[in-house]
Amino acid sequence: MAIIAAFAALNFVMWESSPERKYRKLALPPRLAISYLLNDRGSGLVLSNTGSGPAVVYWTTVTVDGKVMPTWSNMSTALGFKTMPRFSSIIPADMLMPKSQQQIFWVDGDALNNAWHANDPRVEIETCYCTIFEECWLTALSKPDPQPINSCLEKPDGYLRSSPQDPVS
Repeated sequence: MAIIAAFAALNFVMWESSPERKYRKLALPPRLAISYLLNDRGSGLVLSNTGSGPAVVYWTTVTVDGKVMPTWSNMSTALGFKTMPRFSSIIPADMLMPKSQQQIFWVDGDALNNAWHANDPRVEIETCYCTIFEECWLTALSKPDPQPINSCLEKPDGYLRSSPQDPVS
């Protein structure tokens, strides 16, 4: 049994230190950013992967005036939005492919645009994501440069969840 364990450990060390694995880790980093987007179809928040590798999304938190909002509906209510946005829940272990974008909070037309700009400083959104090699970062609406962290496995209190009343797109 000890021989099998030693052989498995040796294989793991060889794989972990292989030049091919190191190259892939360096060549395929994701880079997620949360931003507000206005276009001819509408406006809202998007999660974009501008990196060259896929990102595994683990959790997202939303706060308004420093208070945790467990759902997009809670955020809409706290900000006093009159128009009910379309939501796209970010599900743990969702993979966002390179050079792609996902609408996470969206309103068709220009109904959200004026309301958002008045409330933008009140809102903070953070997302924790990792590479397929388990290197992890935290990105935020107010801090466009992702910060490396050890792990995304432990979810913070109040992480964003979908609720039965949330319309999901």
